[in-house]
Amino acid sequence: MSRFGATTGRIAIGAVTALAAALLGLQAHGAVNKDRDPVSANAFWPGNGFALANEARGNLSNRQQAAGDPANLDIVPGDLAMARRAFFAEPLSSNAIGLIALSAQAQGERDTAAALMLAGQRLSRRDQLINNWLIRYHAEDGDLDRVALLLDRVFRVQPAIGPTYIAALVSALENDGAIPMLAGLLAAAPEWRTQFWDAIFANEAAIPNAARLRLDQQGQDENLLAFDRALVSRRIADENFGGAAGYYAALRGRNPAIRRDLVPLARGDTAPSLPPLDWELGANRAFATSVDETGRLRVAIRNRTEESTAARRLVALEPGQYRLLAAIELGEGVSRPDGLVQLRCAASSVRAQPSLIVEAGTRVDRRFDIGAGACRYYWLEIVISARGNTVPATIVIDRLRIEPATNRLSG
Repeated sequence: MSRFGATTGRIAIGAVTALAAALLGLQAHGAVNKDRDPVSANAFWPGNGFALANEARGNLSNRQQAAGDPANLDIVPGDLAMARRAFFAEPLSSNAIGLIALSAQAQGERDTAAALMLAGQRLSRRDQLINNWLIRYHAEDGDLDRVALLLDRVFRVQPAIGPTYIAALVSALENDGAIPMLAGLLAAAPEWRTQFWDAIFANEAAIPNAARLRLDQQGQDENLLAFDRALVSRRIADENFGGAAGYYAALRGRNPAIRRDLVPLARGDTAPSLPPLDWELGANRAFATSVDETGRLRVAIRNRTEESTAARRLVALEPGQYRLLAAIELGEGVSRPDGLVQLRCAASSVRAQPSLIVEAGTRVDRRFDIGAGACRYYWLEIVISARGNTVPATIVIDRLRIEPATNRLSG
């Protein structure tokens, strides 16, 4: 059994499951029997047990709505009496058992309440009040295995209410203390993990801790990769280039299989995983760019085209002297590359001309300087056209990289 000793983690998850209960509490009234009037059904002793329990549960929901406090689970004496009468008439009513359990909790009898809730759950795995209560109960105890089991059961048995739980779990990330327990839950690869990661960006306040939570996850499966791409794209769109680069560096530091940093660009890259921190590949009706198994950029030109960006990536450059190096192979039908490599500041606030424009030849070796100024991050772009060549045609760009100018040309 997994236990988390951190009080902050228990409190945070307890809060988020309480939030789930609050959100779902407003739906509880819908559980009242719609096919008959529970009040008239209970006019005679002992009454219909299920209808009695539904009426008592409906009363609780009505009080929650009237008070604007759906998290209030206090049971008034009249409803407790109705729940006991319902249990007497129908011992298989999970509604009745749940209300009696809430009353026991209010009297400080937490273990009794838990035993009753567990009994009620054996009768109905669809009872929202019972499921919510037990999730919160086990979370407060730090019993991660049972929390995971209950969450998985809710998503399997009642998929329609899954998004409400997801929203609540995402909201927990507004609190730092939620990270350890959520990390443990996700480590078990639950079926709801895709929904969880997809929902992060709907809650702006949860994003910073979601990034921290993701860094606690090992590897880079499809769900995590989708989150990584979305986070990187979001930060770059906001021109938070340092934040995107820092996140990428943290990924590489914690997951050795994630390769590359922002400056060395050489043979060995494979298909891009986090564009534009690695290659963002262009494509349109005239051409398509890919990265082959050896890390070479391959531009397949299908139709004549004016200048287009075949590929680009973000690079971080400190002030200093550098060399831009590349080897270009011209495929059949290409008499000359008809392209250039350019380096321009990525920040839209900087209106300077590109720092470097190199007409592409079969071999590129160009020195350039980065001066002390406002720009730290640059777009390295490959711009091609096919005005002077026959089509279809292919251009292969090999070993494109930036090195300090003190380095020798590497093969």
